[in-house]
Order: sequence, then C-alpha cells, then structure tokens
Amino acid sequence: MSRRADDQDTVGNAGLIAVTAILTTLPHGHWAIETTLDRCLEMTGHGAPHALQHRMVFPSLLGSDCAAAEVLMHRLAAMLKALPCPENQPVTPSKRRALVARRILAHRDVPPHRVRQVLEHSGWDADSDMWLSRDGLATLLLPAALGGHPTAVHRIEKATTAPAAARGLIRRSLHRAVTDAGLHTERHIGLLVTLSLLDADTVLLEAITTGRAKKGTGPLTPLAHERVLGALRASAPALTGLIADETTEGNSGKRQRQALTLWECSVSAGVLPAPGLTDLLPRYGIFSDQKTRAAFVGLVGTIAAREPGQYPTADLFLSGLVFDAAGDIPHLNDTSASTRNAARKALLHAACESGPLTHTAVTKALDLAFAPPTDAGLISGLGQLVRRLSTAHGAAPATELLIRVIGRAVASRQGPAAENHLAKALRGAMDSIFDHGSPAVYRRLWEHLKEPGAEGDVGHVAFPERYALGLVSCAVRRAYPTTRHDLEELVAHPRVPQRTKMWISDQLSARSREHTDHDLSWVLGGEGPDRHLSPPVNPS
Repeated sequence: MSRRADDQDTVGNAGLIAVTAILTTLPHGHWAIETTLDRCLEMTGHGAPHALQHRMVFPSLLGSDCAAAEVLMHRLAAMLKALPCPENQPVTPSKRRALVARRILAHRDVPPHRVRQVLEHSGWDADSDMWLSRDGLATLLLPAALGGHPTAVHRIEKATTAPAAARGLIRRSLHRAVTDAGLHTERHIGLLVTLSLLDADTVLLEAITTGRAKKGTGPLTPLAHERVLGALRASAPALTGLIADETTEGNSGKRQRQALTLWECSVSAGVLPAPGLTDLLPRYGIFSDQKTRAAFVGLVGTIAAREPGQYPTADLFLSGLVFDAAGDIPHLNDTSASTRNAARKALLHAACESGPLTHTAVTKALDLAFAPPTDAGLISGLGQLVRRLSTAHGAAPATELLIRVIGRAVASRQGPAAENHLAKALRGAMDSIFDHGSPAVYRRLWEHLKEPGAEGDVGHVAFPERYALGLVSCAVRRAYPTTRHDLEELVAHPRVPQRTKMWISDQLSARSREHTDHDLSWVLGGEGPDRHLSPPVNPS
C-alpha cells in the first residue's frame, strides 16, 4: 500500500477499501493489524488522511465485530486528545488527525457503542467544555448518548439549560440525525422540537414541519415526519405563543415573515388549527414590507383552502389585492407587484381547493392561473379543480375544463420543460375523468388527439404530444374495457400523429399481455395443453 494518499484518488481509495476488508478477517493478535493501521494513519499526500473517512474504510471497520476494530478504537481515542480543532481551517498534523477521527466517529454507519467506547478511552473529563464545543465533541454527543455514554446522556438531557450556543449545536445534531435517518428516538424528536421552540428557530421549525430538505440536511423520512408532527401538535400552545411573539408589530420584517411562513406550514400540516379570518385580516396593516405581506396572504390562502366556510371572506380580501377597480388583473411582471402576485397565487390555491364550482368561479380561476406572467406551477393547480368538478358534477364538465386548461396552456407558449411538468401534473385530473366518465365523454377527448381537418376546425386545439401520450396512458390504465375500441380506431385514423399512434399501440399491447390467461397446470398434470389454454385475447 502506498504511503501517499488522496481522498479523490479512485485507485488509492479502492486499495484502502480492500485493506479494510482484509483487516476484518484477521484474528486477535495478528501482526498485520497494528502495522497496517499505523501505515494508514501515517499516510502523507494531498487529502490524507481524509481518505480514511470514506464509509467503506474506517467507518466500515468500526461497524465490524473484529480485532482490528478494537485496535482502531484505541488509535482514534488517542487522536481525539488533540482537540479542539476547527473545521475547514489550516491546522497542525496532530489536529488534522483529531479532525479526521471526529468525522469518522460522526459517520452514520458507526455504531453508537463504538463512539461510546472511543470517548471512554479518550480521557475527557465529564465537566470539560469540549463536550459542548463546535471544535470539540459536540458532533459526537448524540451518537455517544445513544451508545450509553453517561456524560453524553447527561448533557443531552440537560440541553434545555445549556448555553444558547451549545443548544444550537445539539439542535443541529438532533436535526441531522433525524433527517439522515440516523439513530434517534421519539424522545430526541421531542427534544429537537423543544429546543427549536426555546430558541425561536422558526426556520428549522418550518423545515421539520414540512419535512422538506433544508440546506445541509435531507428531507425527513415519512416515519420521522409523522413523529415530528406528533411532537409539534403536543407543543401547539408553545408554537402558537412563539408565532404570536414573532409577528408582533415592531419586530423586523424578516422575523415576521419567517413566523408567518411557519404559521402557514403549521396550518397546512394540521399542526395548528386555522385561525378565523375575521380576526386575522385586520392584522394585515401592521406588516409594512411586501415580502412580509406576501407571506401573510399566503397564510390567508391556505386557511381558505383548508376551510371552505372561510373561503368567501378570503375571496373578498384577496380579490381586492389582485383585481383593479375595473375587475381586471393588472400586469404582474413588476417587482413592486410581489404582494399582488402572492395574493393571486393564494387566491388561485384557495379557489382550486375549496372555492365554488360555478361557471363564473371556474372562469375566474382560469383567469388567475393564466394572467401573465404564469408558469407550469401555477397552472398545474387547476388539476385539483378538474378533479373536484369531476367528483361533484361528473366527467362531462370536468372534460370541458381540462380542454380549456390545455388549450390556454398551449396558447401561453410554455417551454418544453414546463409543458412536460404540466402534462405530468394533469394526469390526476385525467384519471378522475376516466374514473367517472362514459364513452361519449371520452370521444370528446379523442377529437383533441387529432390534427385539425382540412376545413380548419375553428377553435380546435390539438393536444401537444406530451398531453396526448399522458391522456392515452390514463385511458388504458383507468378505463381499458370502455376505451379500448376507440383507441384501436384512433390507430387507423389519418389525422392522429404517428407518434401518438405508436404510443396507443404500445399501451394496448402491454395491457393485452398483462391480461392474457396463461394456465400451465397441464404441465404438472402431464396432460395436453388443449384442454387448459384459454384462447388469446385478440388485440384487434
């Protein structure tokens, strides 16, 4: 093995991985264990000894129950004695090795009991400041506590009384463990919520409420997200108090905006009940900057979307921000119109989720979605309106709305990427039509798979390829028996584009193969096949 290493060297890393695999097989007292580990830790070169942090090298070795892991544990304990060591700064060789040791132990693949054992041999006193220091042992506190290290357990349990900087380190460590699907318990999730509320970390609270990825961390797993929401609901009074404090008049616009965004997420996730708009709307005037007002109207839209009974109040308020005196939507492509644009988005969201399904209301939703500038994200919200219309009034009016949506989307000249996004987003709406429709309704859609006739059909919209292929897929998946004959006829129709014909044929063939009866019991019975084979399904 070379004494020089580079953490970006593929061949060198492969060699280290191979060496690790061999080390796991060596018995206690084997001469090669000490010698090999010494050579690994003495490597020089750019990136060394960071190559040892690779999950298949020392983290993997620590995860094995072998003699080499026991020896490595003592080596890492000795290396940690050079702490403190800051991240991403030039340091001495001994401190660099201490940094690498800390990173190895912080790896998610290292069992907590190994972290506990290393720290027990490192000699750090229980009252040392290193336990809560960013440059010390703070990143190892949670895995050490999970491994049963008494000092780490005590520090975690007393986290709420720790200094603010230390609480922040523990909070981030807990968040990382939860989002990385690392080892943690429901108790740790509760502590994460408690510390976030204690330190008014509205950004972190928003991240764990939505479950989405945050800078430096990934998204929550479904199970972890469910547990987080449970902890947040249990802390609803404290969360409500925090939001009230942060949105108080006189606070900075940033603090108010982050709290309003958290409030909206909490209402959307069902963590907090939706407040009454009659009491909420008068507070609009205390917010001075446009971004904060935009966050406020987003909250109003979410409340109306979740509670149809409050929609009329929200509609009146938001419409006053969106429409001018003549009832038109002014041009929204202006930096000074951010509040109006946010109100447009909030009103459209509420209209699609809980607004009335009258012709006037539907037309208003279309106007909101397609007022320039628009994008696929805004337009895709109309898919929910189509689904609601199909469920409430049948597939016929929903089909007409879908045709209007696609027609106006084509006219708005969205780019290929946006068109592809929108076609996928509307598949749920297409599914709802095939779930509630009839052959007569479906034939209305088939007309839009055809190019205009020679006579030039007035107002005819030929669905672009992405919408056409999506429509065919939904038809075959949701209503194959009632759409099969019509689709076969479309394959022979001269005005259907060739790519659409090929897609229809492929979908029908695949579905036909899935439903062919293959009874092979005659093979086991030693009989002839004629009595048992069902006649094949004729795709034509």
